[in-house]
Amino acid sequence: MPGEAGAEAVSTVEDILRAAAFDVILHTGRAASVQDIAIRTRLPVDRARQEIDALAAVDCVRLDDTRSVAVCGGLSVTSTAHRIRGSFGERFTCCAYDALGILAALEVGGEIYSVSPESGEPIAVTLVGNQPLAASAVLFIADSSCCGSTLADWCPNVNFFEDRAAAERWSDRTGVVGRVVTLQEGTELAAREWRLLLSLVPSPSE
Repeated sequence: MPGEAGAEAVSTVEDILRAAAFDVILHTGRAASVQDIAIRTRLPVDRARQEIDALAAVDCVRLDDTRSVAVCGGLSVTSTAHRIRGSFGERFTCCAYDALGILAALEVGGEIYSVSPESGEPIAVTLVGNQPLAASAVLFIADSSCCGSTLADWCPNVNFFEDRAAAERWSDRTGVVGRVVTLQEGTELAAREWRLLLSLVPSPSE
């Protein structure tokens, strides 16, 4: 949900741990192991394990069979309906909002490949730097008040649509309450969150 991709103004151990896991997934395309995270955060492995398990318990991150972080900060190592491509390679995101925010915050440009839940038609969005190119596609942002979990409840209802009319038809048909915004509006909103998350990524010298 908006406001949950990054962290609060005063960062916590959990915020920095999530940023480290996000960075591993972004740059390697694989799940972040507890050792990866411990090295980047300079935490003892057992403390890193404890923090990761606590985040997973509230569905803030998701773990794979090896208990590595496979979903974090909007990135997923397994395939989803939203794929981004940039200088880091190809990655999957949990929702359309994540895709816009990650690419815009990185300011490297790239492409997003998704699909309209209303028509099943493919949707492609190109970003140059941190700006989406003019397109008829729109972003539907679900109302966060109806969702208990970002990953389980909110993300599946945040999608690109070919136009406003398609998004409104889908909202009426499914009963999902939310708002339709332009790609520019959605990008500006999301980018602020991922800039904050990126600012918490521990540097190699830390």
